Amino acid sequence: SNEIAEGLPSLEKIIIVASNEDSYSRDINGIKNSCFLKDFLESGRNADGSIPPMQFEQLSFSDPIFVSYTSGTTGLPKAIVHGIGYLLPVFRDFALHFDTDRNSVWYSVSPVGWASWNIFSSVIFTGAAVLLFEGSPYFLTPTYFWDLIDEHKISHLFISSSVVEEFQKRNYVP
Repeated sequence: SNEIAEGLPSLEKIIIVASNEDSYSRDINGIKNSCFLKDFLESGRNADGSIPPMQFEQLSFSDPIFVSYTSGTTGLPKAIVHGIGYLLPVFRDFALHFDTDRNSVWYSVSPVGWASWNIFSSVIFTGAAVLLFEGSPYFLTPTYFWDLIDEHKISHLFISSSVVEEFQKRNYVP
């Protein structure tokens, strides 16, 4: 991460999305200009806790938006820097091909480290709500996954075939 940060002189902040509570006890001081997502979100509040009006800034198509890593199955994982331009085709696909709009609620079951998780950064442009779930969908009860779908009125589901296969093996059906 430091090598990437050094190569991006305009980079202001590295925001780390913790994958579990233990992550917060890790020392991130060695990562220049970094903080955890929850701290970043709190830093935007006024002294009284209120949220100030949003300010928008014009950015270049190639300005970096996030870094993802390859799986490492053929060697060491490699960092891939994605530009803001990535958001436009993903927005197009969700809005036009998946008929996503402000009445839609997307539910994704994928780890934060997977590139598929980043896809949902564009879904919010449609006005849709997004429920991102990381963890075992079979952990709590056989109906937990389906209960979330019912409770949050999920209209679109993003799920891997391996999760569906595991549901079938366990006979976890809605």
